[in-house]
Amino acid sequence: MTIHDSSLQTTLVVIDPASEHGEDGIQALDAHDRRVTLVIPLHGRRSRSLRDFAESEDLDVATVGSIYLEQLSARIDQSDRRVTSISTDGSDFAADILSIVEQLSISRVIVPTSLMATEGPGIRHLALAAKTPILITGQPDETPTPRGLWRRVA
Repeated sequence: MTIHDSSLQTTLVVIDPASEHGEDGIQALDAHDRRVTLVIPLHGRRSRSLRDFAESEDLDVATVGSIYLEQLSARIDQSDRRVTSISTDGSDFAADILSIVEQLSISRVIVPTSLMATEGPGIRHLALAAKTPILITGQPDETPTPRGLWRRVA
């Protein structure tokens, strides 16, 4: 017999540090999200703002990413919510997200709309490969989304 403990399910919130709407996914969290993992890229176009800040402050990008994730974690922390964070440094952010989904017990993935412009094909692949609900949050865009794979959250 297999026992499925839904309390162990984790919501993965993807952060896009290159967009002013890159944190919109944290607004989609609700009381049912007791375990949350935040993920940001430390490599590629999406991490440019982190790298620029790191350079201006004479820090390494991993340190800046860690500080940013700690600040975000503190904003969404609640007494009954466990927040963890992951930074990726691979060249394919969508593939990194898929790897996280495959390794953790992820109940859903929340992705900001801003990533659809650069990571859209990878996010679509993630939706098909992981069979995990994908919620696209933030400002409406012109990116078409296949029906049934995910839904947009305002």
